Amino acid sequence: MQRSFDSLSTFVWQNPLGFDPQTVLNGFGTEAGDMFKLLGAYSGMVQAYTGAAPPSPVPAGWSYTVNPDGTVTAKGPAASSGQA
Repeated sequence: MQRSFDSLSTFVWQNPLGFDPQTVLNGFGTEAGDMFKLLGAYSGMVQAYTGAAPPSPVPAGWSYTVNPDGTVTAKGPAASSGQA
């Protein structure tokens, strides 16, 4: 499961095709919020079992907001609305 989250993190935050994070998140539409909810649940489970939370998949300097409609807004050093 950790590999899945690592792959997703790379795809969103360090996209190999050069898309910025907001563009990638926009592509997931209203399902993007579900990814972050699952990530939170997984992190909580790991922390409860091991006593330590897994590393955050969100790079330093970035933050996100899950909107009421399920979309996600990224904020960070290079957030924009198109390709990087």
